[in-house]
Amino acid sequence: MGVNHIKVKFIVTLLTVTLILIPLCFIADAEEQADAEENLWVVGDIPEIKIDEDTIINLSFEDHTGINYTSLTNYYKGHPYLSFFIGYIYMPAFFGPRIGMETFQEFYCLHSIEFHAYIEGNVTGWHAIVEPSLITGSTAGHKANLTLKVRVDGPTVHPMANVVIKVVRKGKGGAVLGVSYHKISLKAEHIYLLDLKPLKSVVETLPGSTLSIPVEITNRGNYIETYRISVDGDGVASLFGSQLLTINPGETIKTNIQIYTPFSPFDLGTARKVEIKAYPLSSPENVFTAGISVVTRGAPLQFIPVLILLIILLVLLVKLMVEI
Repeated sequence: MGVNHIKVKFIVTLLTVTLILIPLCFIADAEEQADAEENLWVVGDIPEIKIDEDTIINLSFEDHTGINYTSLTNYYKGHPYLSFFIGYIYMPAFFGPRIGMETFQEFYCLHSIEFHAYIEGNVTGWHAIVEPSLITGSTAGHKANLTLKVRVDGPTVHPMANVVIKVVRKGKGGAVLGVSYHKISLKAEHIYLLDLKPLKSVVETLPGSTLSIPVEITNRGNYIETYRISVDGDGVASLFGSQLLTINPGETIKTNIQIYTPFSPFDLGTARKVEIKAYPLSSPENVFTAGISVVTRGAPLQFIPVLILLIILLVLLVKLMVEI
């Protein structure tokens, strides 16, 4: 019995000293922004953020400040009267019947925790929110499961972003007791999208000639990509083979694709379908195409002297036959 009595006196004395010293800590740090004294972490792997729909990231929160008032009033499970005395008689008597008790609750227990999510830096197209955004009546040891919802509007030109979660601890009266920041690095899902736009849909040229086709290429995806550009068609070949272009998200590049039409001594007019193809080196299965029509007509320039000579010979031959 004597040992239990000494134990109770020791605990009450220790509690009294602790409660006296804690306010001094708050006064000493009043001029500085205190930390919210909590822990917030991601549960599981961080997924890629989907386009135009919410991506869920699970979070876990744990409070590490104040006094667990609920546990304090139930500390001695075998001595309910002692727990009641500490929580509902000793505390109010020590701090004052009403104002003192409110002060005690203000700094040591029954805190509200607010969660504010925002995107770091000047990054457009990203949105984030924490649910629930408010926890009330939090004390030391309190745990909660939260959800971070992140959305990307369309294939943004910013494929990566940092989400910052601002945690604000407030006392029962609404005073800010501490602020913490947690940063989570995210990246959007990889979108491959290319806009191939030939500036001419139909081109007429001589057979066996070199032709330059102007093309406007826009990267509609959300990552910087290197694309291989090639040409495929009816007897038409690229003069210099394929070419490589590195394009930023949202960037438009104008380039000329050189092709060579098949040789023919004389062509009355042949329409040839030509396909311009492009695919990213990181994902060759994503092929983008655009078509144009190349019409070959007439005689190739290098064959004109021969053609003239043949005509002259033909005229001479006809004249000779007439004279005979």
